Amino acid sequence: MSKIMNQLKADHVNIITLLCIMENQLQLVQDGDRVGSSKNEPILIIREILDYMQQYPSVCHHPREDVLIDVLIELLDQSDKEAREKIIDIKMQQENIEDLTTELYDHVQFSVESNYQGMIEQIKIYLDYYYKHIKIEESFLFPLAVELFSEDDWKEIDGHLCDINDPLFTAHEETENHFIRLHKMIVNHEKERKKKTA
Repeated sequence: MSKIMNQLKADHVNIITLLCIMENQLQLVQDGDRVGSSKNEPILIIREILDYMQQYPSVCHHPREDVLIDVLIELLDQSDKEAREKIIDIKMQQENIEDLTTELYDHVQFSVESNYQGMIEQIKIYLDYYYKHIKIEESFLFPLAVELFSEDDWKEIDGHLCDINDPLFTAHEETENHFIRLHKMIVNHEKERKKKTA
């Protein structure tokens, strides 16, 4: 399989991990009054996740997928209008995710406790939309690319690998400085996941 497809699949695993953590933090915000915990820490984690989503998926992951989508659209041309429309819809979803991420980051950044309900609903919509988007890419877009792409197509696409380091899932100084709280959260999330599957 191509380098870019391997990277896209790895990115999805990482993004799903972050969406799960966001979901858990959202539950803590909702339960804050009952369990006597501070709502501030979960909000900070959610904000870091959204910050990451703007720094890496928006800059590297989605542009890689755009290249894959553009080649697929060109290959299908008018031969399979239904598949072509579905792929165009996936590309529009990506644009929506970009907009939702920016809007949600701003909302979380400036949200005050009296306005948490609106933020909570917005986060729920975001999570649902992103999970569904990844599911259609994994079940339809990626298998279609594997089926239709020639070796030359993969070579062309692999030429578009992003040379930006993942600021969270690749070990380097930026992770240690900027996303330290979130990195610890991911490590704990993975430990809990392994306990459940053991």
